[in-house]
Amino acid sequence: QRFKAWKDTLQSAGIESNDNHWVEGNWSSASGYEVTQQLFQKYPEMDAIFAANDQMALGALTIVHQKRLRVPQDFGIVGFDNIPESEHFWPALTTVQHDQHQVGTLAVHEIVRIIESFRNNESPEYKTILLTPNLLVRNSSLK
Repeated sequence: QRFKAWKDTLQSAGIESNDNHWVEGNWSSASGYEVTQQLFQKYPEMDAIFAANDQMALGALTIVHQKRLRVPQDFGIVGFDNIPESEHFWPALTTVQHDQHQVGTLAVHEIVRIIESFRNNESPEYKTILLTPNLLVRNSSLK
């Protein structure tokens, strides 16, 4: 879902997406460090990263600091999830946040609905629910 959202967002901004700019990690900060290093080797002119989660953004932030790049002046970093630590990164991480209460409420509602379908000997209708996240702009990005 995040990959599709990334591509759709680029397209809506009139930017052509390049699948080579997408590198998969294992969601850890160590993985974020490694994939950022790979991206810098391929694209030394790169000036921003949108990490799939805040932990990977922390790894990216570490290598960017090691390269003596200034964040956000020289390099922008955006994460996803708004983990509690993200506001304490240096600089504070711009991140995408879902309303976790809303996610939990909707999930429980759907589980109850599906269980009720089975209890009534009905085939449950499975649906996709899309939620609109919030961008929390902090100090790791200029925009």
